[in-house]
Amino acid sequence: MAPCLRKRYANMTALAADVTVVGAGLTGAALAYGLARRGLRVVLLDARDPLTDLAPAVAPLMVQDARLAGEGAAQLTQLAVQSWVDFDTELADIAGCHLQYRRDGGLHLCATETDCAARQAALLASNRAAPSAPSAFEMLDAAALRRLVPRLDGTLAGASYCRDDARVNPQAVRRALGLALVRLKVDYRPHCRVQWVREQGGEWVVMARGLAVGCGRVAIACGIDGAALVPPGDGVTPRLRSSAHSVVQTQALAPFLPFATSQFTQAGDGSLLLDAAALGVAVDADAVAVRTRAAAVCTGVGQVGVIRSWHRDRAVAPDGGACYAPLDTSARCWLLASPEPVLHLPVHGGVVADAVAGRVPASGLCAFHGGPTSAGVVSPGIDRTG
Repeated sequence: MAPCLRKRYANMTALAADVTVVGAGLTGAALAYGLARRGLRVVLLDARDPLTDLAPAVAPLMVQDARLAGEGAAQLTQLAVQSWVDFDTELADIAGCHLQYRRDGGLHLCATETDCAARQAALLASNRAAPSAPSAFEMLDAAALRRLVPRLDGTLAGASYCRDDARVNPQAVRRALGLALVRLKVDYRPHCRVQWVREQGGEWVVMARGLAVGCGRVAIACGIDGAALVPPGDGVTPRLRSSAHSVVQTQALAPFLPFATSQFTQAGDGSLLLDAAALGVAVDADAVAVRTRAAAVCTGVGQVGVIRSWHRDRAVAPDGGACYAPLDTSARCWLLASPEPVLHLPVHGGVVADAVAGRVPASGLCAFHGGPTSAGVVSPGIDRTG
């Protein structure tokens, strides 16, 4: 921190960093990891302590769904697919634990023949829009689906299968990232809510209660709410909106799904997570309703005893399109938001970290957008190379 600013904030803890990352969720933690790997001094701040939060399930990455947004998202998804094994290996070497990454394919279940036709049309349209990074999928009819996963009930009409789809344990990811950040000497400050971000005395100042961080660059990675931290007077408004995603959890079930699916997520403790929206289950449904719907889709779930529901916010573009754009490496402050934080972890810790560090050439593939002098916003549907 510059001497003049250190004097101004003499009554509080003053830190100096190359980059301050606001938000220690998966996006922010992976970005901090990538920056520290590049030798930068990193301060990571969060109002909570997400790196120690327990994730309840093994999260599918569902590559095929991530590609539906268009060419830019497809290119980033392909980059993530190609980078995941190396990312897992590199992080495991530093943290001493693996992320339980499995790339064994994934399914998107279709209840009717009409759903199957619509799913195939959507994937084909995505491949036409992104010929440089097509989704390697195939459509399965009801008989082929039952042969692949016998425990799925015969009422389903079929599914799309993508061999690039994978799953990873988010609890293991958080643990590995947390250990890696310690070993890379990232200054992680949980329970430290940021109050404002401003440019003062030729550098950025990130202010929290009792703490001031002076730095050359700032990445605001605490979701859409981070828009409130954008420096005032720049007229920057986020072009993203928050979307609630409802999930119903049925507990004490024997694991039986060999593949990741869009509708089911198999937990390590034997629980099964059902995507309420995809299955048509109301968030406030009672046990009988959930048991009935679950039994209509897969066999052996009649012993549903406990239901838990929650919402998780996702960043989506107002038009439902891609939420990525090229990152302007001349900027020094960004608002970062990711609709698929688990899937794109290698991108956040790789090309995005390179961009924030100012080490990406003009032709580099980047994931987020920034303005020339202040925090930028993610713009939908225009990410590309070159």
